Amino acid sequence: MNIEFYGQPDEFEFLVGDINWRDFWGKWISQKYNNGDWDYWIVIEINNVEELGRESDCTHIVFVSSVSPEAAGKKNIEMALGCCGIDLEKHLDEDRNVILDQISDEMIVEALHTYGISALLWSDEGNDPDELLQAAKEQATAASSLFGFYMDGPKNRLGHTGWDFIRGDLSIDTAMANRKGWAMWAIQ
Repeated sequence: MNIEFYGQPDEFEFLVGDINWRDFWGKWISQKYNNGDWDYWIVIEINNVEELGRESDCTHIVFVSSVSPEAAGKKNIEMALGCCGIDLEKHLDEDRNVILDQISDEMIVEALHTYGISALLWSDEGNDPDELLQAAKEQATAASSLFGFYMDGPKNRLGHTGWDFIRGDLSIDTAMANRKGWAMWAIQ
């Protein structure tokens, strides 16, 4: 069921959160995109900073992230669903393998995002949640057009890229391989 909320970003559906998202929090999900290798969705999340228990000069923070169940893989999906309270027993075949086709894409995207298997594409903070949501929508539109550029750069100080985050591969070996690759690129 898609519930319309005042101020809901165009082309995004409300995914989860409080009906009064301006005072608490909310998440929206984009249409399905494809980068040539796998499908992905863009998730916009907005939080009231005070509700997070944080002191700040701003009242709200917004995040734009990408999530790909295909890139994350079945093992990460199963861990995310289990962590988010989804009863996987209801979705087992006779060999006790999880049947992911029985679970909606939106539920899988939400579980992966909550579990942390997503790539942060952009964030900002401010005092007007409607302005932040509009800016997030504009950034999401840009990210869907320039997806590879948003994903290529390092997302943490270890050297993990957006590609690593969206796959759920945050091993030190992956980070070191990325750093070595960047060093070789800089030498050329």
